[in-house]
Amino acid sequence: MSFWGRSSGGSASGSSRYSRTDERGLVIELTVAEFGERFFREIVKRDRMDTTIPRRYFDKSIVPAIGSKPVREVTTEDVRAIIWRKKDEGFDAAAGVIRGALKRLFDYAMTAGLTATNPVMAVPMRHVHVRARATGRWRRRRSACS
Repeated sequence: MSFWGRSSGGSASGSSRYSRTDERGLVIELTVAEFGERFFREIVKRDRMDTTIPRRYFDKSIVPAIGSKPVREVTTEDVRAIIWRKKDEGFDAAAGVIRGALKRLFDYAMTAGLTATNPVMAVPMRHVHVRARATGRWRRRRSACS
């Protein structure tokens, strides 16, 4: 039996590719940190040449907050706390990147069957990253043209 619960002859105990078993044969749910490693290895590295920025946000913002929780037990409040913490620090764009990384992580967790819902979907992007609108200073002034 490997770390990910694979056995050569199928799975009679109900363990899946995304769960693991302890020495007594009990199924242990993957934590966010463990599943995040797999997510970065299988999904992010395939899609991005440089994974430095999403990896940094994962390691510094997501893992300290919810890394030890099983993927199934992460709530919308947990996700909202991570995003709002970064937003309160004044980094709206970084909060948007963190939301995007969490959304993709939980989309993959749903595909893997680890969770039934994506807790990030309750936090719309329009509430996370508010772009500054161009003000009158970008418009041409009549006095400058004459």
